[in-house]
Amino acid sequence: MLQKANIEHLAKKIFRYRVLTVDNEHYLVDVDRPFIISYFFPWFLYFTSHWAIRLTEDEFNTLTTSRNDKQRNGLTHNKGITASGAAFVALLLSRAFPIEDYLYFNSHLLNIGLTLFVFGIVMGIRVWMSRRKIVSKLENNDHLIKVYCVPTTLKFIFLSLLMPTISLIIVGVVCYAVITNFAPNFVVHLGLFVFALNFLLSGNTIYFSAESTFKAKII
Repeated sequence: MLQKANIEHLAKKIFRYRVLTVDNEHYLVDVDRPFIISYFFPWFLYFTSHWAIRLTEDEFNTLTTSRNDKQRNGLTHNKGITASGAAFVALLLSRAFPIEDYLYFNSHLLNIGLTLFVFGIVMGIRVWMSRRKIVSKLENNDHLIKVYCVPTTLKFIFLSLLMPTISLIIVGVVCYAVITNFAPNFVVHLGLFVFALNFLLSGNTIYFSAESTFKAKII
């Protein structure tokens, strides 16, 4: 039977895990399983079970962001300053150098090579995120349980399913443009990187967001 549940992100940004609270019990849920579905078929993540570990109260207080509001606010402020500074530097560079003169190239082989390089970086980032484990530090790490967790609003489900779909379509269009040499442009490869990474990370970063309400079943 599905019960009302609350999801929180970890204080330390590890996108593989969420903290799930069901009936005043806290669990660390691995949202990155199983491998094939979480990487290539994220649309089915809501319909599969996930491994979870019951947390002690001390572990819950240490892991959850709600216990680290001051630290989180400071990080948000610092990120805002960093982003503003990067935008300012980019503006100065665009004025000093004619960047548009370096965006195009004529080699089809280079076009294909850059595409493969982008896919290699994206997959490397995805694998690195999947290998970040913290369960060995938990008291109940040898007592794994299974959890089903689904959002309670159809709007959130629709938006979660739509995000990887749009990203996959754009990645397909870009790959077609590269193969046909229709777009020998570095900007195209930057877009490929953004949308390919968005597709591979959508299940981890969007599907189990603390911004929505959930229901869960502990098996």
